[in-house]
Amino acid sequence: MNATFFALPVSLFPAINTERFGGNPRTLGLLMTAVGVGGLVSAVFAGPLKHMRRHGLVMLACVAVWGGAFALFAVAPSLWLTLLALAIRRPRRHGYRGRQGDHRAGGDPDEFRGR
Repeated sequence: MNATFFALPVSLFPAINTERFGGNPRTLGLLMTAVGVGGLVSAVFAGPLKHMRRHGLVMLACVAVWGGAFALFAVAPSLWLTLLALAIRRPRRHGYRGRQGDHRAGGDPDEFRGR
């Protein structure tokens, strides 16, 4: 539950919208949309990241960018910077999760991988 709450606090978007951006419903829609745009961007980066050799380095870079985007989201003074931070967070998280699965499966013998 903590990972979901802190990783992507979509349930807090209405409160963040009211506190920081005046409660405009269009702004709330933009906050929600930024997450989806980040998901589309992650689809573009999913292919090239899969072919990188140093999976640990890719995972570390993804975590660093994700953390930086989260910090930017927390302190961003403008709406557009907040939206950019939300959009950046999503692809980096997917890059990390994808490499994490590859890293785990890479050490398994072929008979355990269904081949």
